[in-house]
Amino acid sequence: MPRHHRHHKRRGPKSRESSVQEPESPGEHSYLIKKSDSLGRYLVASRDLPEGAVVINEDALVIGPAQDSSPVCVGCYSPIAADLSTACRCEKCQWPLCSNKCKGLYRRHGHSKEECEQLTTCPVSSTQLPNNQLFNAITPLRCLLLKLNQPEQWTTLISMEAHNDVRRKLPSVWDYNQKTVVDRITQDWKITAFSPEEIHTVCGVLEVNAFAVGEDSLSIRGLYPTAFYIAHSCVPNTSHTDDEEFRMKVFTSVQVAKDEMITLSYTNSLQGTRSRREHLKQCKFFDCECKRCQDPTELGTHVSSLRCECGSGHLVPTEPLSLDSTWRCDNDQCHASLAAAEVDTVVTRIDKEIKSLDHNNVEELEISIRHYSGILHRNHYLILGLKYTLSQLYGKSAGYLIHQMTEAMLERKKQVCEDILQMFDVLEPGLTRTRGLTMYELHAPIMVLTIQRFENHKISKGDLCRSLRRVAAYLRDCCKILKFESDKSQEGSIKKAAQDALVQLKSWEPVVGKML
Repeated sequence: MPRHHRHHKRRGPKSRESSVQEPESPGEHSYLIKKSDSLGRYLVASRDLPEGAVVINEDALVIGPAQDSSPVCVGCYSPIAADLSTACRCEKCQWPLCSNKCKGLYRRHGHSKEECEQLTTCPVSSTQLPNNQLFNAITPLRCLLLKLNQPEQWTTLISMEAHNDVRRKLPSVWDYNQKTVVDRITQDWKITAFSPEEIHTVCGVLEVNAFAVGEDSLSIRGLYPTAFYIAHSCVPNTSHTDDEEFRMKVFTSVQVAKDEMITLSYTNSLQGTRSRREHLKQCKFFDCECKRCQDPTELGTHVSSLRCECGSGHLVPTEPLSLDSTWRCDNDQCHASLAAAEVDTVVTRIDKEIKSLDHNNVEELEISIRHYSGILHRNHYLILGLKYTLSQLYGKSAGYLIHQMTEAMLERKKQVCEDILQMFDVLEPGLTRTRGLTMYELHAPIMVLTIQRFENHKISKGDLCRSLRRVAAYLRDCCKILKFESDKSQEGSIKKAAQDALVQLKSWEPVVGKML
């Protein structure tokens, strides 16, 4: 999947009857901050917003390595060798850098002077510590340093939810932070300016509110002063992106009515209800009850459903919000059922098998799709994941370059892309990254098939024009969706390619160009 949803904090939409507006200069923004007993603080639209409206455009409070990050430069977060004994080091504090000319050296959202000074005085340097979880304490330390150096930003950060009461009861969370963060800061580094409780609170703030950012979203996380208010929904009405300086833009992916709650997804949309809810419970500490989670068919997409042996129905949970729900066939004439544990066993096994596949091998993926479609619904998220990979391989991998593909291969790429769009039109409607990238992939087989068929006199000029108008529409939508992406990102390069393809399309034939 592409760089996707990466998140943070607040529970999904519920009743807003008890909400009250906070005094937050409402005339200056397209949102209002409201508050309720069930949700805490959250955002609603202050006016009707069209799709593509920028809701938030802000700098980060803190940027730093993600928990359990692989070795990265503490200045710019570029990957460095796993063997840190050979890594370049900061001349003062000896922490790993990509080079002593790193663009993030002594910069606020990189290896700042304050951080370097603090680490330089530590009696135990990074060279004396085990590589495992080496970077876990860096971002919490950066949060804590706001208390000493930027008190206003510290006030904003400490107002974020940490769920210490919940996390304290979870040894796998609390004890892990104690070992890899609190003990690192207080014992290894002998930093006494912060209490263990403050350090645990910062860990909680990061776990609940941080966004994964940057091109490698597994390595970098950031906290933002307003975006953390946004509530969760498994069918969100906004998307977000960040640039090279980690400045974040949140924009509406669909039209949002005045007073409607503004939402983001804290999970990967290409997951089933059980997986999404488990992630939200374990990582964000709430139970999602959004409209998608409550629907056994996930809004008719069946992305979690299994095929029933009756051949005409599918197994869906009778109580989607219960992990122990019985799954029954949706064919009224069939009474087949499976226990939740049996469903989990099947899906876990298939997921493990899929992860072991060669995801650069088109034939292997196609065989797997045919095989697992006999067990899972054809829209099941595990199959959709394979289709997404195929949508990228067809036209780009060896033996399947666009000029090498047969008509059948081109039709298959087209079908795979259309299958993905059909699901994301429901689960991530509007201006969402996956839809934009898939539209770009879809334009190519349609374009090639259309030109080939026209040149072979299989379609009329009218058919040609209609088909190329469809191609142009996909490319325009792709550009519209990806317009907020950084030009230097993968998505930015796709946006530029789509813009170039539109220019080429309009010049392909003057008559056709005028009709477009």
